[in-house]
Amino acid sequence: VQYENQVVLPEGWSSLVKMRTRGLSTGYYDIYYISPKGQKLRSVKEVEKYCMKEGIEVDLSMFRRSSTLKTTKPPKSSKDDATPSKKRGRPKGSTKAKKQE
Repeated sequence: VQYENQVVLPEGWSSLVKMRTRGLSTGYYDIYYISPKGQKLRSVKEVEKYCMKEGIEVDLSMFRRSSTLKTTKPPKSSKDDATPSKKRGRPKGSTKAKKQE
């Protein structure tokens, strides 16, 4: 599944947002930046390196992820909510302090 990003980028640049559909990271989104020459860049760091190599001056803050783009996993389904969670803390029968003899 592919979605167009709503972030405003410098002229000639575009972005592509793809949702991961397989594995443990299913539901997370990846943002790819497409340079004016059509090269796909995976991060702001790659954009910075590309611009230095090509001699392009851009405001890198324009490439920061938008707060409107959710990059977290979607909530668990109700099926997952039915399974009991592991309790944390001291095991039953343990005492907080040693008993004095």
